[in-house]
Amino acid sequence: VYNFGGHGIVSNQDVLELKLFKSDPERYHLESDHHQLIENNNNYRRFNQNQYTNQNSSNPPKSRERRSSGRLSDATNINDSYSDFSRNTGPNDPNRIGYHIDQKLAKWGGGVFNQERANDKNFTTDFLVTRALNILQEDKNKPFCLMLSIPDPHGPDQVRAPYNTMYTHFKFEEPRTMHTPEGLKDPLWVKKGKKNTAKSIKQHNMAQYYGMVKCIDDNVGRLLDFLDQNNLTQNTIVVFTSDHGDLLGEHGKINKGLPYETSARVAFMMRYPKKIKPGKYIEKAYTMADFTPTILGLMGIKTSKEFHGMNAAKDFKSSKKQLINERTVYLTNANKRWVSAVNNQYKLVMSPLDKPWLFDLKNDPDELVNFYNNPNYSAIAKSLKKELYVQMGLYNEPLEISDLMK
Repeated sequence: VYNFGGHGIVSNQDVLELKLFKSDPERYHLESDHHQLIENNNNYRRFNQNQYTNQNSSNPPKSRERRSSGRLSDATNINDSYSDFSRNTGPNDPNRIGYHIDQKLAKWGGGVFNQERANDKNFTTDFLVTRALNILQEDKNKPFCLMLSIPDPHGPDQVRAPYNTMYTHFKFEEPRTMHTPEGLKDPLWVKKGKKNTAKSIKQHNMAQYYGMVKCIDDNVGRLLDFLDQNNLTQNTIVVFTSDHGDLLGEHGKINKGLPYETSARVAFMMRYPKKIKPGKYIEKAYTMADFTPTILGLMGIKTSKEFHGMNAAKDFKSSKKQLINERTVYLTNANKRWVSAVNNQYKLVMSPLDKPWLFDLKNDPDELVNFYNNPNYSAIAKSLKKELYVQMGLYNEPLEISDLMK
């Protein structure tokens, strides 16, 4: 699955998302999910529209209203140094109501972990999963829909004990693409300035990153165990996905925002024993716009709503163990730096900054070689360019075709 927006269009925060749907078409109905974005100290948090946000009230919110996917969970007083329900006592006051979360706001406005205080009760990943389990406990006897957004793995690359030392004995190797091989050049849409540039692997940060992933893995296990213990496994759709990848040194970059596989491609793992056979492998390009119609299709929900994405329910429900399809999807960058067309083997990237780049993802998985001017790839390049132009028009791409270098 590819991030349709590349960077900054689809999601306002960096998250791993676990979505659970208990299917019952006769009783299920759709309600629009409204959110409001609150900006404080240059740090975005997402709140449900019904979220308790009254800064002047001294009453804590009701349990069903305290659902947040922000990095400072349950932060009703967003100017407080710690995320708590009460506002008239200090962060270390024993009479303070609610939870102390594992972060405080730094002078620059971002979240800083207090590793000594973080534990399996207040660390962000554990805390959010515990709240999710509480919701599932309340709703387990009726159809439910739950989206759990886990902020990690994310900077500042810190995790609670014992995960913070699990991988410190590892020696992490540099990616093959960190330094451009001799004789090859980087695309000009890969900017290697001071920001978001990797010149070497930071061993401590990587150990913490792996620890964050392990903590997530264990907590997802808590959710799956709950479904097993409550006989919900067969009739619950579980989707594990993310909004983007991390380059982690690939192509000399750290984070995201590029059309490379390790940035724009994300996992889309689905479990639905009632209708999807385990071990199925689908080699077909999807985008995040396909999520909603596909999930509704699996649940048998019929709606007159039109979606940009496709309903891929048939792909997942098919009896084939492996499905291969050459569908081409369109990706774009929020900063108008590039657009891309990609299928299950080839990726064309066009930009106002550089000539077209064509990658062969099977013969060059590291995406180092430009095959665009290779005569053996001329038909592929022509086909992808034609489809890219069609989808740019279909989805009102801000970049004009005339802006792209040919």
